[in-house]
Amino acid sequence: MIRFANETDAEELACISAKSLHPAWSKEDFLSAFENKQSKVFVSTERNITGYGVFYYASDEGEIPSIAVEENYRRKGYGEDILEGMISFAIVEGVTRIFLEVRESNFAAISFYKKNGFVEVGRRPKFYDHPTEDGLILEMNLSERTTTC
Repeated sequence: MIRFANETDAEELACISAKSLHPAWSKEDFLSAFENKQSKVFVSTERNITGYGVFYYASDEGEIPSIAVEENYRRKGYGEDILEGMISFAIVEGVTRIFLEVRESNFAAISFYKKNGFVEVGRRPKFYDHPTEDGLILEMNLSERTTTC
């Protein structure tokens, strides 16, 4: 099940992020996203939260600054469910393009995004540190997609 996250989820989301990403999102980062009127945080749940995705949007563009799935739930469709929830929301909100950055060495994430319709449109040299490496800019064009609702 996909739902919007809320303030009571912030600590659990920060724990998932800390186990999954560098740099990780803190509890305060999630609380800030909840307060932002142009941001939505999506969670996938079973008995507990299995993963999350943060989506920022303004005008006709969206950005995914963070998405992560608990290690035990990876490769089981939860990431795709979260992404589809964000895409459906984006279409309803009039978003026509979604962007994200990913480490150039994160082959699993790159494969996931490309499998789900993102294409590489640019590169940000030395965008990441620890280790220093480029960030790939990926884009999904939503102008030809329609909602399934």
